[in-house]
Amino acid sequence: MHTGKKIKMLRTLRSLSQEELAEKISKTRALVSHIEQTGKVNHYTLMMILKVLKVTEAYFEKFEEG
Repeated sequence: MHTGKKIKMLRTLRSLSQEELAEKISKTRALVSHIEQTGKVNHYTLMMILKVLKVTEAYFEKFEEG
């Protein structure tokens, strides 16, 4: 599963909209949408997202659907 799909699943589990996540990381909703669709995200932004989603980088790497 690519990075964007993992972010989307975790964001949904946390009951956050793309807009809410974007606000919490001081980015745009369009960027969050782009990340979720393509899986392309720089490391700094990914770390900010993981902090908001309350998951470690190690957990995120191992996270799979189901």
